[in-house]
Amino acid sequence: MIRRLKKNDPLNDLHGWLIVNKPSGIGSTKVVSTIKKKTGIRKIGHAGTLDPDATGILALALGEATKTVRFIGDALKTYRFVMRLGAATDTDDSSGKTIKKSSLRPETQSIIEVLKSFEGHISQMPPKLSAIKINGTRAYKLFYEGSQFELSARKVFVKDIHVLERKNKNEIIIEFTCGKGGYVRSIARDAGKLLGCYGHAHNIQRLTCGPFNIKNSIGLDQLEMMTLLELQKQVLPTETVLKELPNFHCEAKDIDKILNGATYKIEEIPSQDYDLAWIRFENVPLAFGKVKDKIFFPSRVFNIFKTQS
Repeated sequence: MIRRLKKNDPLNDLHGWLIVNKPSGIGSTKVVSTIKKKTGIRKIGHAGTLDPDATGILALALGEATKTVRFIGDALKTYRFVMRLGAATDTDDSSGKTIKKSSLRPETQSIIEVLKSFEGHISQMPPKLSAIKINGTRAYKLFYEGSQFELSARKVFVKDIHVLERKNKNEIIIEFTCGKGGYVRSIARDAGKLLGCYGHAHNIQRLTCGPFNIKNSIGLDQLEMMTLLELQKQVLPTETVLKELPNFHCEAKDIDKILNGATYKIEEIPSQDYDLAWIRFENVPLAFGKVKDKIFFPSRVFNIFKTQS
């Protein structure tokens, strides 16, 4: 049963980030709907879709924090996974059917060298089992339906990829940090091809997403057991994802002006123009926009201060 928020319910004023450790077997939208049903909060978004079989960080934006999702869409994300050697699958992970096999098992140093060749800006073909939308439908849904479809290669940035441990001759534990659009399954598939032994991914887990770390996440089962007051205490401030952007303080007398979308002259003289910056009163974000010639031009305002005052 969906909880309905009453007019004076404190959850109406709940804005910020809830960091969930998503379990395997459910999609990102299912996590969102679960939290909506529990809290009654209608406005919830997420940053960085996780495929159903993957686990780890899913950052949920609540209320006005949904306006900041764009700021971590391109953020670096770190994954840990097992690369299984000797077989290619139709999903590029262990959930799929084996389509090719090899008895070759390369030396660890050769694997390290091949993996390092993926660092930097590369062209990558996404796996069929991905959250990319094809005419409005997720690719993984089309795959499970047996539909025929094609994906296009994409430019992605890989910051770092390295071997943590070789468990045995068939399995290697790898950590992989990439920008928007990078796929672990594609790395395992493409590295296997270059090594001549084939490969696929297993036990994919997202460890970080922008400023968020799995060490500070909460399991979905834990969240479902929490009282609403306990859940509120887990929510991080909206400005968590804004901290790397230039920001400026305004006077109390100018708050309403900014919240109404008016331009604002910055008393703290910025050293340069900024395509993206934000204005705050104390620690409460009021708006984000651009700075030109010492004038702040808001593009979006936050309805947070009004609810806190």
